[in-house]
Amino acid sequence: ARRLKRWVFFTDLEAVHEDGSVQEFEPADPSGIFDREALLDVRKHVNRLPDDFRVPLVMLAVEGLTIPEIAAILEIPQGTVKSRIFYARKRLKEKLKSKRKKR
Repeated sequence: ARRLKRWVFFTDLEAVHEDGSVQEFEPADPSGIFDREALLDVRKHVNRLPDDFRVPLVMLAVEGLTIPEIAAILEIPQGTVKSRIFYARKRLKEKLKSKRKKR
């Protein structure tokens, strides 16, 4: 359950109901929150992040690793991992917001 909550926090691709149950996003489901184009936009912006931000973010959100695991693999302090993930998310939010405003 903890990993699902982290994934929801990062992508908002899953709906968390009041009772705590999680409805997973199905890419083929037309009632999904994001359409295919939006998912491709997210992927494009993630790929454009500097390696220092992109790598820890992908390790956390996609691979499901914990902060201590990421820190050990990258051989950097846990605080640095947290900071890089924070700034990666912040940059993604800014890019996606500006794209929405242009539409």
